[in-house]
Parts: sequence; C-alpha cells; structure tokens
Amino acid sequence: MIYEEVHITIEPDRREEFVRVYRQAWKDAAFEGSHLGKIMRAIEHDDKVGVLIEWDDLAAHRQHRGSEKSRRFREAIDPYMKHFDVWHYELEELVD
Repeated sequence: MIYEEVHITIEPDRREEFVRVYRQAWKDAAFEGSHLGKIMRAIEHDDKVGVLIEWDDLAAHRQHRGSEKSRRFREAIDPYMKHFDVWHYELEELVD
C-alpha cells in the first residue's frame, strides 16, 4: 500500500462547497485500486484542505492519469483549487 497526500489551497468562503464537490466527484470516479480516503479541513487555515488516499501501489494510482474518469474528476474540482501539491508515502509504524 501507498498513501497519496494532497495539500490544496482554495478560497476560504468556498471550502464547504469544495468538500461536498470533492466527495461527490471522488465517489462518482470510483477509481480502481483506491481504498481509504479522507478529506481534512485545516483548523488553523480556512484556505487549506488535505486529502489522504490509500492506493494498492503507485501504478494503481497512475493508471488513471489521462483517463475519462480522471478528466471528469478534475473538471469538478479544478475550479476551486488555487494551488495543490501531491506526495506519495509508504507508511511505517513508529512503535514495533
């Protein structure tokens, strides 16, 4: 498993709308190879949203690039996003 973490900057007054749109677009896309998904509203900054998604592996995530599903997903969320960064992680427990 790998985890995709997305840091998104949006207009603060559109944050709740963005969260609703993102959740629905994600549900509609039903990307194969994805599992756990969380969307997080930053407490200290009204213009920040984070997304955490679990994927089978990096290939499972990348297989959707350029697909019709991906295009529709991005069309729904792009109008809200001023800036975003995407990082991928492998997790390791802090305590054995």
